Amino acid sequence: MTGYRLESGGLINRREPVAFVFNGRRLLGYRGDTVASAMIANGVQLVGRSFKRHRPRGIMTAGPEEPNALLGLGEGDRFEPNTRATQVQLYTGLVARSQNHWPSLNFDAMGLIDVFASMVPAGFYYKTFKWPAKAWPLYERVIRRAAGLGNPPRDPDPDDYEERYLHVDLLVIGLGAAGIAAATAATRAGLRVAAVEADAIAGGHLLGKRSIINGLPASGFAATAIARLQDAGAKVLLRTTVFGAYEQGLFGAVERLLEPGQPNPMLTPAQRLWRIRTKAAVLASGSIERPLVFPDNDRPGVMLAHAAQAYVNRFAAAPGKVAVLATNNDAAYEAMADAVDAGMAGATIIDTREEEAIAAWALELASRRNIEVIPQACVGGVGGSHSVRNVTVSKSGKPASEVACDTLLVSGGYTPTVHLYAQARGRLSFEDKRAALLPSDPSQPFAVAGSAAGIESIGGCWEHGWRSASLVAAQMGKTPADLEQLDLERRGWGVAPEVVSIKGKASKHAFVDHQNDVTVADLKLAVQEGYESVEHLKRYTTLGMGTDQGKTSNVIGLGLLANLRGVSTADVGTTTYRPPYTPVTLSALAVGRVGKDAAVTRRTPVFKAQEAQHAVFQETGHWLRARYYPRNQESLHAATLREASAVRTAVGLYDGSSLGKVEFAGPDAVPFLEAMYAMPVAKLGVGRARYAVMLREDGFVLDDGTLWRFSANRFFATLSTARTEQVVRHLEFYRDTALAELEVDLTDVTEQWSVMVMAGPKSEELLRSKFPEAPQLRAQGVAEWRGEGGTYRLARISYSGEKAYELYVPASIASPLWSALEATARDLGGGAYGLEALEWLRIEKGHIAVGAEINGRTLGADLGLSRWLKATGYVGASALNKPAFRDPHRLQLVGLVSVDNAPIPEGAALVGLHSDVKDAGPLGHVTSSAFSVGRGCSIALGLLAGGHQRHGEEVIAWSPVRNRRARVRIGPPCSFDPEGTRLAK
Repeated sequence: MTGYRLESGGLINRREPVAFVFNGRRLLGYRGDTVASAMIANGVQLVGRSFKRHRPRGIMTAGPEEPNALLGLGEGDRFEPNTRATQVQLYTGLVARSQNHWPSLNFDAMGLIDVFASMVPAGFYYKTFKWPAKAWPLYERVIRRAAGLGNPPRDPDPDDYEERYLHVDLLVIGLGAAGIAAATAATRAGLRVAAVEADAIAGGHLLGKRSIINGLPASGFAATAIARLQDAGAKVLLRTTVFGAYEQGLFGAVERLLEPGQPNPMLTPAQRLWRIRTKAAVLASGSIERPLVFPDNDRPGVMLAHAAQAYVNRFAAAPGKVAVLATNNDAAYEAMADAVDAGMAGATIIDTREEEAIAAWALELASRRNIEVIPQACVGGVGGSHSVRNVTVSKSGKPASEVACDTLLVSGGYTPTVHLYAQARGRLSFEDKRAALLPSDPSQPFAVAGSAAGIESIGGCWEHGWRSASLVAAQMGKTPADLEQLDLERRGWGVAPEVVSIKGKASKHAFVDHQNDVTVADLKLAVQEGYESVEHLKRYTTLGMGTDQGKTSNVIGLGLLANLRGVSTADVGTTTYRPPYTPVTLSALAVGRVGKDAAVTRRTPVFKAQEAQHAVFQETGHWLRARYYPRNQESLHAATLREASAVRTAVGLYDGSSLGKVEFAGPDAVPFLEAMYAMPVAKLGVGRARYAVMLREDGFVLDDGTLWRFSANRFFATLSTARTEQVVRHLEFYRDTALAELEVDLTDVTEQWSVMVMAGPKSEELLRSKFPEAPQLRAQGVAEWRGEGGTYRLARISYSGEKAYELYVPASIASPLWSALEATARDLGGGAYGLEALEWLRIEKGHIAVGAEINGRTLGADLGLSRWLKATGYVGASALNKPAFRDPHRLQLVGLVSVDNAPIPEGAALVGLHSDVKDAGPLGHVTSSAFSVGRGCSIALGLLAGGHQRHGEEVIAWSPVRNRRARVRIGPPCSFDPEGTRLAK
């Protein structure tokens, strides 16, 4: 233990001590500490074990870029794994424990993996554990135990979450010098401003400095500026992280109202999800200091220089007694000077640059504190195991030397935090001078200010932030405010652009990505094996794929990849930046929509009446639909058999209210529908309906339903329940884009109508028992009339193969009408029937369904619809000319009948009759299966290679999951009343 609490200074409140527990040990911090700063002040260096190799790891940074200090916080239902110690504010009673070790943190048996590191190089899991295949479950358990982060919580999340919306003219992200300046300038120009800061207090890097601004400490200046902003009407959100940039000025942010694991007796929301819509944005998110790459650069006690500066100046916590600084830039000298001024002994500064390249002010800082500067040198290694004991200094032409220390501060330059800019598709370019990726697109998605844009000094950041916001204000027609002049430092970074190259065996212990244990040797191996693309390298080595998203490693990895390939870093390119910027609690995104509330539950207008009839419901999409109506404790099969038989012999009543329903009207309704549907529309007569299919742009079937015509320019369409939202979006997209010149309106009226389907020989009798005035219709006829309670619509169309009527009534009057019709249906020898019986009936008739036969991979020709499709002139028609779509061996719809009385398993593979089913390749699969009421045996529909030409053959339907098989005969999809005589009765 080497860290300790400084006797004075910092922004902590020493009058409010806070007790907490780490790994069962009681420790003490102060209000204003983070968990990381409190642990440092208590001398805790070892905080966890690495992801793959179980190497000892300590606190490395002071912000969201922390790769090592991931802890499990809280207990019981409040336990939360993988929380960054650097971002959690200390609270009384906090319980923390380290992760990924056994049996203890100090002695981890899995640390033996590190001894055999050469046996687990990059991509080893692609090359090993292949044989025997049956042993893979064992291999998987071993790998999962060996590698990983924290254990997931077992109990439901007890906290509540909120969702808020915010609309502003300008969103400022980050409240360091540039962000405060931008928010101030925009507010003074008269813009509505929201300013967001991830930290608990505003100031950014100012909080870690000893600068005096306008006679105030930097932290005091920041607090005063924020108070002025709030007084001027700006919305300031602290402890709020903007995690994603989306289209049309939408940003997602999460505000942390409670810390992970913190007790919540008042049951207040733990986090708040903000959806921020803004006309413009200024990204002032600062920059992240990069580590250096050298052997054993992951030892506990190796820390970023400016993180140490923040711990000393903001938290009054010294990370050690004796420090050595290894750097390639001038800015790190100030951090070393502050550490020495706070009481740490500064032994040596190891600088990779020539002495002439080091700024005079930096050398003066070191000289005044008697710190030895060794130019043109690098770290050759780090002594110690669970902590730093000494540092080996390597200098060309001179023997290596050792310097005793307990803390090694490192600084390899600065990476602008441009994640949100890149998420918004902003272009980045690598600038050699700063060795950093910087925004390069003149048509930026939003302004980038301060060190995020490569500005190096605090004074430069202030002015750049002010100018960025003033330019936005001018573009919005506002008069920019004059720049507020401040006396701020103008020191630059002075970064040497090279990335240190590690050679030989040492590269196996020189870490590029600390969180995922990716070493220089891993990168070398990946390039050697052909993974030269940065995207391939990322996935093969897992570089930058941890919860820190490579914040400290990506640019180093790009530089090393460039060196290995012999090209410039600019030629390597970058990986894709994706949200979230930092991990977001899934409950915050769900905002209470979990469990049964994860999705909207929709109930039809007759749901209550169906409940009274003891219906058993199932979820279909977002709808609760009646599956069957048991009588006298019937089983599913018995009830379905009774219901389906009633439809065939008497009458059944079915609730079709969940069907999608769309109205079309306008002088160009016909050409619009001709373009959207694959069947002819213009020839459809008034008062008639037809079956209609819609294709996607790629030619595959999107949906099917019916299309009705009420007048020359007024149509009505039904859509499948599962695809309604998708199809409506599809229709609206073409109405607003490719077909925008057509005059047509379309309206989703799904909720307006309740649909009652009466099917069976006595269906007309049931209809006229309540509606004697209903129009007489022949098959495929439609009509509407005014009656008691509003307008009614009627269609004589069938999905069951029986004479049937679809009655559309206003949703407001549906429930009592359903009850009355169901009672009459019982008197007629039938009753209500559910989804299961409908499935049996439609399979007998060979009718296709979305999700089963319309599965996103079937064409109209595959489903036997070719004779109804138009030749051209509709969405998807041009794609049907692809040679692959004319392959006679495509999967095609067939009917299947069991010939050995065995039930046909749904989803079963179809294999050759005389083949070994376990080794045979599938010829197709069963899409839907049922018991045929009309034939008294098991039947099914399936997709079979070349199926249209194989009628009369026999195959095996084999389900390895259920270990069931059936011998089936192939035939046409319709296996009951193929002539349709029952429809005309």
